[in-house]
Amino acid sequence: MVVSSHPSICAKLSPWAAGLLAVTLSLAVGVSGCKKGHESTNQALYKSGMWSETIQQLQDLDVSESEVNDLITVHIAGFSDNGCVALIKILRGRKQMFTEGTPIGDLLRAGVSEATVLELAQLDQIGPWTGEAQGIRLSGYSDQVVLAIARRRTQHLPTVSGPSLVQLKNIGVDESQALDLIARGLTDEQAGQKIAAHQATEMPRGFVRGGKKKR
Repeated sequence: MVVSSHPSICAKLSPWAAGLLAVTLSLAVGVSGCKKGHESTNQALYKSGMWSETIQQLQDLDVSESEVNDLITVHIAGFSDNGCVALIKILRGRKQMFTEGTPIGDLLRAGVSEATVLELAQLDQIGPWTGEAQGIRLSGYSDQVVLAIARRRTQHLPTVSGPSLVQLKNIGVDESQALDLIARGLTDEQAGQKIAAHQATEMPRGFVRGGKKKR
């Protein structure tokens, strides 16, 4: 939309006044466009099921259109209104934008709780690692195992990866054993040794051929 002052009006004004009028009109158009932008994003959030109070809080946090799309993704996946606001506040505290709607949605669908997602966000552990966290949860370990690894990652301490932990689950390492191993600084190399040792004990010491066991 292009707005300009009327020629007959400008002709009656001094150059300074005409310039001021043009700036005023431009600002009016900008404010109008901003209001329309807020209205469209607010409508999208409202349609996702958010309360008007929540939408106002998010607007106060100056969420962008792209962030609104990610918020709708996590809200549909099960994140509460309060959780959405808390998530944005955490990111604003680090002067970051919210771009991880899809990974968080995946975590929620894998059974990770909202409280755990918020702690992962606080630890700055939502990103590429969330795929591993999702695998850990789907393998049968609880959120506590996910958080135990995330906390060590935040502190840059040695810890086991998601795939190695899933393999340990497959050989029978239960929740309490996993938490103990993680607390003691289990690495992928050590996990591999445990898995190899378990597989060695499971292998037959001989095999049967023609009805006789070969030694």
